[in-house]
Amino acid sequence: MKLKFSPAVFYPLLVVVLVLLIVLFTSFNEKKGESAKEFDHSAMPDDDIHRNFKHPEMSSPSKSNVMAEVKKQMEALKNEIDKNPSDTAKIREYADLLAAGHFTEEAIMYYNHILKLDPKRLDVLFAITFLYYSKGDIDKAEETTNQILKTDKENLLARYNLGAIEAARGNNKKAKEIWEEIIKKHPDSEAAGIAKNSIQSLSAGTTN
Repeated sequence: MKLKFSPAVFYPLLVVVLVLLIVLFTSFNEKKGESAKEFDHSAMPDDDIHRNFKHPEMSSPSKSNVMAEVKKQMEALKNEIDKNPSDTAKIREYADLLAAGHFTEEAIMYYNHILKLDPKRLDVLFAITFLYYSKGDIDKAEETTNQILKTDKENLLARYNLGAIEAARGNNKKAKEIWEEIIKKHPDSEAAGIAKNSIQSLSAGTTN
C-alpha cells in the first residue's frame, strides 16, 4: 500500500515558513483557480522558533491590504534583482515568496540561479527538493537530495528525506530501513526523532 506522506513530514521547518506565506497569497491562488490552505497558528509549538510566527497582527490585516503589501514587496525585490542579479539574499527572498504563492516553476528557476552562483547552497537545494516533492516529481526530489549528499554526505535531514521519497513511491520497507539506520547511528538527532514518528505513521497506514 502506498502511503502519501505530507510535506510537513518531508521537511518540517521549511513548511512552517511556506504555509504562513501561503496565507498571504490567497488572491493569487484564486486567480489561478486554486484554493489556498488554511493554517491554525494555535497548533504550532510554543517554542522560541515558532513563537515569532504567532503574533496576532499576522491575522488582523484584511486580505486586500496584505496582498497589496506583498505585491509591493515583490516588485521592489524584482527591481533590486534586475539591478544586481548576483544578490543571492534578495533572490532567495523573492524565490521564497514565489514558492509560497505556488509559482513553483518560477521559484525553482530563481533557486537554480542562486546555485549557479553558489552550487553548495544546501538551504537552496532543500527548498528545491521540497518543491519537487510537493508537486509529486519524486525523481527530481531524489536527484536534488543526492546533490545535497554529494556536498554533505552526513546530512541527516537529507538522508531522512530519501526515506520519505521511498515511502512516497510505496517502497515502505526501504523507507523503514533508511530511517532505522538513522535512529541506530544517530539516536539523539532531530532526524532520528522525525524518523521514529514517520515509522509509526507508516506502520499505522500499511500492512507491508
